[in-house]
Amino acid sequence: MVTAKFTHVLQNDAVLVFCALCKLSMKPLPDGTPDPISHELRSKILSLQLLLGILQNAGPILRSNEMFVIAIKQYLCVVLSKNGVSLMPEVFELSLALFLALLARFKMHLKMQIEVFFKEIFMNILETCSSSFEHKWMVIHALTRICADAQSVVDIYVNYNCDPSSESLREARQ
Repeated sequence: MVTAKFTHVLQNDAVLVFCALCKLSMKPLPDGTPDPISHELRSKILSLQLLLGILQNAGPILRSNEMFVIAIKQYLCVVLSKNGVSLMPEVFELSLALFLALLARFKMHLKMQIEVFFKEIFMNILETCSSSFEHKWMVIHALTRICADAQSVVDIYVNYNCDPSSESLREARQ
């Protein structure tokens, strides 16, 4: 990680806790359908909930800090790629909520990662016939929330449909 300056040691600790929660949320679940009260599943859900709380409550200093942005790219994006395809509805729903929080508060730092999430996870879930109705419904609900914000729609259009270096999201699956 890049060494960054924080005005307070607690900000550094927040980044370290963030990274530890990311690692905890990536621990694999047992094969098959895990018991809803299993330690592994509860640990994963709690770590995802805490990560969501960190993203939603990150102040301007943390949001603009290079070290925190790098931690998001190196850890949280991996968390989303692993848990964004989870068969467990609660894990998948929390992954979507994390993505929406990233989109709302960190999109200026994550152009390439957002494109990958849209194309490789969301569009894939919508187009795959083996995806459950519940997963498809959650993706459609998340897309509806994104489209409810006019600025997000404009940003997506400008960044992913008008940029010559980016494959158009509209044309990605045609």
